[in-house]
Amino acid sequence: MEWTSLTLSLVSMTNMIILGIIITIYAKTYQKTKAQASIGMIIFASLMFLHNIMGAYSQFDDHLNLMLHVQQLTASTVFPVNLAIHIAELGGLLVLLKITWD
Repeated sequence: MEWTSLTLSLVSMTNMIILGIIITIYAKTYQKTKAQASIGMIIFASLMFLHNIMGAYSQFDDHLNLMLHVQQLTASTVFPVNLAIHIAELGGLLVLLKITWD
């Protein structure tokens, strides 16, 4: 596995851990308060979790990545953008986790 794929997978897995914690917190909040906002946040975090599962898994499964050839040709230009998106997502999730935890 190239370092680029490994880096993207590690960032995606870190995001999944944070999202798992966030989902757990909102589920506990919903059990206590029955607030509709908690359900919305659970759905949002679950969809983000799914996004990160697909991102991490696609790095390991060549059959899932239908555009492997194109990806190899453009990897040097696409990787920095893709990594920046995942790192920005990580930053946003850390802020959300901090706010949610308090």
